[in-house]
Amino acid sequence: MVYIPFPVSATILLFFLTAVSQLARPAKLNEHVKTIPMAGPFENLPRGTNCSIAGWGCTVPGDNSSVVSRLREVDVEVLDDDKCTSAFYFPMLMLCAGRPQEGKDAAQGDSGSPLVCKDKVQGVVSKGSTSGTLPGTYTSVSFYNDWIKDTMRRA
Repeated sequence: MVYIPFPVSATILLFFLTAVSQLARPAKLNEHVKTIPMAGPFENLPRGTNCSIAGWGCTVPGDNSSVVSRLREVDVEVLDDDKCTSAFYFPMLMLCAGRPQEGKDAAQGDSGSPLVCKDKVQGVVSKGSTSGTLPGTYTSVSFYNDWIKDTMRRA
């Protein structure tokens, strides 16, 4: 696998790291391995849009030993930007999602997992809630769409 970082200044890199990983050889597509479309450039999701996250992260908040051996999925919804209060949340570059009232979100170990909404990859888990009571932050695929496509074309 090849790791290709997004070309950013050192200042921005401290706050927001984005990269594309490329497989060493093409995946063999079959009934279990398929592709999924990415969100288009600057495609906006309305608040309240239902999405899902799949990952191998912790299932018990704060318990790193609770990582799972089987892929798990949780349904979340896109929230207003003001619900994500982290100093490292940038609305133009990120999405805010979760179901904090139900304790549902990405967790420790889910970073890099896809946020799928309307049958497209709309985001990538950046930071999930450690307690399940706060929404998670997701890198917006739509913002990086052109860079991702250009990078994959050159690879």
